[in-house]
Amino acid sequence: MGHWGTEPLQSDSACDWVDNIVTKHIKPAINSNDYDKVRAAVLILKMINKNATVHTLTRVDGLYKLATDKLLKMLNDTSWINRWKDPKIIRISILNQIYSLWNKK
Repeated sequence: MGHWGTEPLQSDSACDWVDNIVTKHIKPAINSNDYDKVRAAVLILKMINKNATVHTLTRVDGLYKLATDKLLKMLNDTSWINRWKDPKIIRISILNQIYSLWNKK
């Protein structure tokens, strides 16, 4: 199909490249037990989705539940939460990250 618009993610090549990043890097990071990596991957996932076209949306949206589940797991991991200087602040940050995932802005 080639190009169907002038925006950065409006070509088969660009969408295939993003799909490759999501498949090889973002999804494994979200599945990992490295919470810092998980949070970074979720942030990048949201940035990809914010700029995605219909071609990439279905692949990216499918990871939102997985990402949310992992972020909720973090909230319930008191040993990890309590390592932070202010556990309340990290909880708020994680909740904000969950909210931003599902907020379509």
